[in-house]
Amino acid sequence: MARAAAMAQEDLKSGLNTLATITSTAPLVGVTGTIFAFWFDVFVAVDGEKSALLAALNERISFACVPMALGILVGLQALWIHRYLRARLERCDLEMHATSLAFLNLGTSIVTLFAAQRNRAQ
Repeated sequence: MARAAAMAQEDLKSGLNTLATITSTAPLVGVTGTIFAFWFDVFVAVDGEKSALLAALNERISFACVPMALGILVGLQALWIHRYLRARLERCDLEMHATSLAFLNLGTSIVTLFAAQRNRAQ
C-alpha cells in the first residue's frame, strides 16, 4: 500500500521540478534580456544636442527594462502556481495516508469479525 502511494506521489510530483526551474530561471532570463537590450539599443551613438540625447536615452532605457519586467512576472506566477500545487499535493498525500489507514482498519475489523464467527461455529 505504501509503495502504491509513493508511486502516485512521484507521478504527481513530476511536473513540480520543471515549474521550480522556471521559477528560478525566469528572472535571470529577464536580466539577460535587459542587458542585451542595453548593450544593443541604449548604447548606440546618438548625435545631436544634449536634451534630444537624454530623451532618446530615456526612451531606450524604458524599452530595455521590458524583458526584466516580463521575467519577473513569469517568475512570480510560476512561484505562486508551484506553491499552490505543492500545498495541494501535500493535502492529497495526507488524504491518501488517512484513507489507507482507514482501509487497513476496515480490513482488520473484517478479519476479526470473520475469526470471531468461525470460532463461534466451532
